[in-house]
Amino acid sequence: MRTRLTRHLAFLGVFVVTLCKPGDTQTLPPAIKDSQDARALYGGHVVQDYLPPGHVVADTQGQGHTQVQGHRERRSTKNNTDFLWPNRVPFVFSTDVEMDRHRLKRVMAYIENHVCVTFHDVTGSYQDTPDWLKQHGYGTSVMLNVVQVSGCTAPLGTSRRRSGILEFQPCNNWYTNLHETGHVLDQIHVQANPDRNLYMSVNPEHVSANQAVLNLQVNKSQFINDFYDTSSVMLYEPTDFSINGLEIYFPIRDELFQHENVFGQERVMFMELSKVYKCNERFCHNISVDCSPGYFTLLKGLCHCVCPEGLDPIRNCKEFRKDADPFIRWPKSPFVLFGPECPKRFQPGTLTLEGTFNPQQSLAPGPPWEFKGHVMNIPFCSRTRGRQSNTDSWPDGNYCAIKPRGVECTRGFEEGSFGWQSDGLLNSTGDIGDIDIQGDWLTIRFCCRKTDYQKMPVELPHREPFSLVAYSMGCPEVVGMRMKMTDVTLYSYNTTRSGTHPNSVSWKYGLRFWMCHYTPPTYGCSAESVLDKNTRSATLTTPGYGVAREASRRCFYTFKVPPNSMLRLTFNTYDLHPEDMVLVRRLHMWENPKRLNNDRPPPQILSVFDHLSVEFWTHWDNFTGWGLNFTVELLLPEDSCYDPKTKGEYYKGNKSISEVYEPCLPWAEATSCLDFPFNGTDGIDLLSSGENNECRNPRGELLQPWCYTYVNGTVCKKRYCDVCNYLKPYDVLKNCSARVASNPEFCHEATERYGCFNTCLFDLEEYVDPGPVTCGKPRMPHDGNPVGPLKDTYLQGAKVAVSCSAYKGNEANIYLECTDTGWVGPRAACPGEYMLELSQFI
Repeated sequence: MRTRLTRHLAFLGVFVVTLCKPGDTQTLPPAIKDSQDARALYGGHVVQDYLPPGHVVADTQGQGHTQVQGHRERRSTKNNTDFLWPNRVPFVFSTDVEMDRHRLKRVMAYIENHVCVTFHDVTGSYQDTPDWLKQHGYGTSVMLNVVQVSGCTAPLGTSRRRSGILEFQPCNNWYTNLHETGHVLDQIHVQANPDRNLYMSVNPEHVSANQAVLNLQVNKSQFINDFYDTSSVMLYEPTDFSINGLEIYFPIRDELFQHENVFGQERVMFMELSKVYKCNERFCHNISVDCSPGYFTLLKGLCHCVCPEGLDPIRNCKEFRKDADPFIRWPKSPFVLFGPECPKRFQPGTLTLEGTFNPQQSLAPGPPWEFKGHVMNIPFCSRTRGRQSNTDSWPDGNYCAIKPRGVECTRGFEEGSFGWQSDGLLNSTGDIGDIDIQGDWLTIRFCCRKTDYQKMPVELPHREPFSLVAYSMGCPEVVGMRMKMTDVTLYSYNTTRSGTHPNSVSWKYGLRFWMCHYTPPTYGCSAESVLDKNTRSATLTTPGYGVAREASRRCFYTFKVPPNSMLRLTFNTYDLHPEDMVLVRRLHMWENPKRLNNDRPPPQILSVFDHLSVEFWTHWDNFTGWGLNFTVELLLPEDSCYDPKTKGEYYKGNKSISEVYEPCLPWAEATSCLDFPFNGTDGIDLLSSGENNECRNPRGELLQPWCYTYVNGTVCKKRYCDVCNYLKPYDVLKNCSARVASNPEFCHEATERYGCFNTCLFDLEEYVDPGPVTCGKPRMPHDGNPVGPLKDTYLQGAKVAVSCSAYKGNEANIYLECTDTGWVGPRAACPGEYMLELSQFI
């Protein structure tokens, strides 16, 4: 679960949002070189750090070398410009702030690495005079003041201020501060997204503080809303700020909110921020490189393409990735790692020691350390070309590296050590770091990083294998790598530990510590299939299929299809190692994928829109399983059992079970739901025209027909329905055969019987769209007049406005609607009689 604060204040009237959840390469795409604008943005160091002096940057599009140009014009973003900062955000720490200031700065640095916005600490130099900020080149008269009070609060952008001080109240939690800093840059909550009702139902009754946070939805025209991000840092956890531990919202589709990485890389948020802060226009000369389906931006001091997962930024997102990301570099400071597999430009070293008993090392992905009886040869990989710096360039996480000799631990790390007495002579070759040998006594010094937040994937070079030392009982995930945690046991009757040392166990016979091994995959197996009305399906197999699936392979399978279509994935063979990963994206290309359960993979998966992709990433261990054989089929709009343009608004079939086999509740039992579609004729139609619990999509407001599956007062859960039977029936419960065998009446009486839908052989309703429905002239209520002239015929869905004859003027008071059963609507047009009639259904 995500860790966040449990206190929440909201001052929406003044636009304050509160918690909240809280490699080298010879050819690069157009990239910025050292320039005045880049130095101004990054304080004169980032561009130089990431682009070596004299480096010639090739232009893959034939547009010549690219330099950052001076763009001094006023901001002209089309969305919400009154809330945006300049690209440099000034802030000060209030004198009463006792929190770990470096922790907040680490969050800011993380954002700076992904967006063309930098945060500048002017504490101690700032003078409270009207023009100080602009005189020092900040382009704003608004200052961010970091204070420490109860709760976590952040302003929404600049809150439309032209001058003055905005208070920012962070916390000591990394993830919460990332959330709050997102607000500072004008990011809204996901639950306030204009499209939120398509994906969730909110339960304000369960919210502990301010219900407005959940009730508030922004207008679509106010914010960039390209993709709905169900794994965003800007989304509350379902029980955040709950007064009773119950959910404050229900996902309509649970699996869209369940991800392989509980915390993703914020791809959607960084893409949106890059657009609104005009990173390409301001710092990349507005270069017209076509990165679609990605985008061109300033990232870590370089201008280049940012692509959806699996596509190669070097090739402008037009080809699949063939190697690791070249833009991720090793940190600047010197450090030493355990071997034996050393990345390029690392110097090897070896330490030989003798233990009381035979040393032990659990199975690791690479070559094991060398053991000869009681003697162990420990390999090292040293990088000494770096320099000690106050700049913390290591990513957040809990891990350790061996301390380099003659250099203090870099900022953000703390020193610790292991002491160990050898039974024989100790000797070393090469550079092994800060390791002291005094006779038979050995001291290994470490630099350990401990952060409160361990879930965010770590960005380190992932072209070659390497190892870190575990600080806690767990290893950080490294982007683009598979991880294996192993333990090493060194036997001795005399061991010591001191300082901030790695995770370990010491007892009278020895010392055990844990290693984090990272292995890169082999690419080159990805494929894109083009499907259309002539080629309706593609069947694919993974590398080694039919013999044995290949180890350490990473393949991406994507599908190019006509717009407004859907895709259906069917697994024909699913034979994998337990640690192999199959990750599916079915909402959009930027989403955090869902990892399938290798023990119970779904037989079929249906896309939400026109995107579906499969990522296949095998474990480093060999395995005799065949791998995957799967088929992806194209579903065109004409394959639907209703007109997709109406999203099933006029669907009148009898399907009364959700797509996850939950029985639908009668509509009459859901009138207490806050989102019940009880507006005028739509609500009356649901209750008065013989509808019971059939799936419907009143007014076509959601993505497809749906129903309520849980109602408790105003707390209600909605589910979508597969009314066109796109997916084959399957059992969502385990051991259905045993359930039926033990209870002959299970399929008739058990409340959970639909969870065994396939075993119980329930029938699927076949629905055929009856086609266009027409109605003649509507009959007016006795107290109403038509607003405007009547036509002789109307198509289904058409509405006729009716005014109350007792009123002057000709304003609509009720509406009659043409349906497949004829005209429906209130029988009275005037308020008194209309409300009397309405009360019959409440």
